[in-house]
Amino acid sequence: MNIPKFNDPFDCINNKLPWDVDTPDINLVQWFDSLTIKPVHVLELGCGSGVNSVWLAQQGCQVTAVDFHSSATETTRLYAQKHNVNIDIVQLDVLKDNLPNKKFDLIFDRGLFHGIRFQEKRLLSSKISQSLSQCGQWLSVIGSKETYADIQGQDWFMSLFEIADTVEASLQIISVKSCYIQMIDYKRFPAWTLLACNRPSALSSTG
Repeated sequence: MNIPKFNDPFDCINNKLPWDVDTPDINLVQWFDSLTIKPVHVLELGCGSGVNSVWLAQQGCQVTAVDFHSSATETTRLYAQKHNVNIDIVQLDVLKDNLPNKKFDLIFDRGLFHGIRFQEKRLLSSKISQSLSQCGQWLSVIGSKETYADIQGQDWFMSLFEIADTVEASLQIISVKSCYIQMIDYKRFPAWTLLACNRPSALSSTG
């Protein structure tokens, strides 16, 4: 099985990208609904078309949505406007630029962490650690390398060992659970749901 190629694989205005579904990520929804105390300040990394950010805003969260691609930030702006919610939308590169200067109760990404180079994952983990509030958590939906043997060009997906190797230098892993990423053409891909937080010893330095 092959992922289709586009002239610009992150242009969500001129392409209907395979992962650009019109419903919020089911892993995010199930995790959020299980919480007794909901996060207030939320950051989505790689917001894409804005579906997850808008859903979080509809749940009462104060959402900041970031993406490096102008088509994503513009699509998110229009989607938020359509659904009459306020979202702070920022175009930035999560590796080259500083993350927004505030602390977040939840940092969420769906497919961003597994899509960057292996050596850059530790850098992003460190940035996430610094941006979490005292009780903040990072929820990441990550493609599973173990179950992608039949899909060409997916070398960036991750094993459990690789997740631990790149995350635990900066954060404490709470859980890693098997799940699925919902897609358009391929229905769903096996994945991991990573939940992580700062270690207690790091809280004094992160605020």
